[in-house]
Amino acid sequence: MIRKKYSSDYKVHQTLNKDGRLKKEAEYVGSKYVFALSGETRLPLARKFFFAGILGWAAYLLPLATRNHLSNVVFCILPHVCTAIPLWFLFHGIFQAAFSPEPLIREKADKAFSHLRYGTAAALVFSALAALGALVWAIFLSQGNLAGGDYLFFLCDCYLLFFSILAFRHQDLCRTEPV
Repeated sequence: MIRKKYSSDYKVHQTLNKDGRLKKEAEYVGSKYVFALSGETRLPLARKFFFAGILGWAAYLLPLATRNHLSNVVFCILPHVCTAIPLWFLFHGIFQAAFSPEPLIREKADKAFSHLRYGTAAALVFSALAALGALVWAIFLSQGNLAGGDYLFFLCDCYLLFFSILAFRHQDLCRTEPV
């Protein structure tokens, strides 16, 4: 399905199939895009970020799968859970930079750059809030009742924060330019 924003990039052809039904086919006639960074610069860095993103997903899921006290603290678990959607956008942008064949169509180029840009900003905020909440709870509210899972929860949120900061600094991985 063609989005309205990108409809001018397509030309629709109508043909009859064997059954006599009208068949519509869209042909892309819009601009082609390539990544602004050269392949030898972008690909190794994007693939490293891709594997760091896989570790990011592990760091997201691990605190949810272990026993800890922070899962019961609303101001810790809520930002951690809300990190999932920005982390998905961040991961999608990095995946596009690492594995998309060039040239790209305008829709794919726009999605890759905007997913990385907005995903990193939101993941940065949510993971910082989760790490800060875990730190505040551990220092002021835990009353010495810390478990190993609490340390793991905090370390995983710190990894997500670090990963988001690095991705934020390397947003140019998905910057595109017309051919």
